[in-house]
Amino acid sequence: MRVFYGWWIVAACMLSALVGNAFGLFGAGVYLHEVVTVHGWTTGLVSGAVTVFYVVSALLLIPVGVGIKRFGPRPVVALGGIALAGGVVEIGQATAPWQAYLAFLFMGIGWAGLSTTAVTTTLAPWFDKHQGRAISIASLGASVGGIIGTPMLLFGIGRIGFASTTIVAGVLAVTLLVPLATFVLRNHPRNLGLFPDGLASEAATTDASNWTLPTAFRTPALRSLMVTFGIGMMVQIGFLTHQIRLLAQSPTIGGSR
Repeated sequence: MRVFYGWWIVAACMLSALVGNAFGLFGAGVYLHEVVTVHGWTTGLVSGAVTVFYVVSALLLIPVGVGIKRFGPRPVVALGGIALAGGVVEIGQATAPWQAYLAFLFMGIGWAGLSTTAVTTTLAPWFDKHQGRAISIASLGASVGGIIGTPMLLFGIGRIGFASTTIVAGVLAVTLLVPLATFVLRNHPRNLGLFPDGLASEAATTDASNWTLPTAFRTPALRSLMVTFGIGMMVQIGFLTHQIRLLAQSPTIGGSR
C-alpha cells in the first residue's frame, strides 16, 4: 500500500521544527551564557539581543503563514533555514554587542520560518480528517529539538569551542533544511493529483475558508487563547533563556567548569 505523500510532509515538518527549536528557541540560552562568559558583557545587555530574537519571530508569524499560503512552504522554510544558520554562525563570531543583536535578529527571522505557525500552515492543505494527528506528530520535532539541542551545543562547546560549534550547527541546519524544502515539501496535494488525507475523492470542506484574519481576531475564543498562551510562553521563555546561565553559576552544577 502506497503511503500518502502528506505523511512525508509531516516528517519534513517534524525535522524542520527539530532543527529550528534545537538551534533557535532552546539554543538561545546557550548562546546568551557563552557570549556573556566569553566577552564579559552583562547579562542584561545580551538579554536585550535575545528579546530581539523573540519579538522579531513573533511579528513575523502572521507574514509567514500568509507567505506559505501564497507561495508555498519551500521558499519560506529554505529562507528560514538560511537565516537561522547565518544567525547561529554570527553569534559565535560576534566581537561587539551590535553583532550579537544582528545575529539574534537573523535567528528570529529563521525561527519564524520554522515555527509551529509554519508547520500548521504547511500541513493544513494536506489533511482534513487527520489534521490534528498530523500536526501533533510534526510538533514532536520541537520537543525533540528541545531535548537534544542544548546538550549537543554544550557538548560541542566543551570539545571544540563556541565559535566552531556554531559553525558546525549552522552548516548542519542549512544542509538539512534547504534540501528538505527543495525536494520534499509541496504546496498542495492537488499538485500531485491527490486529495487531502489521501482520499480517493475531494472530501467535504469545512467553513474555515470563509475565515479572514480580521474576523478571527474579533472572536473572543482566539483572543483568550492568545492571552493565555502568551502568558504561559512568556514564563517558559524567560526561564529557558536564563536556565543555562543560572545553572552555570550554581556551585553544585556549574562550579567545576
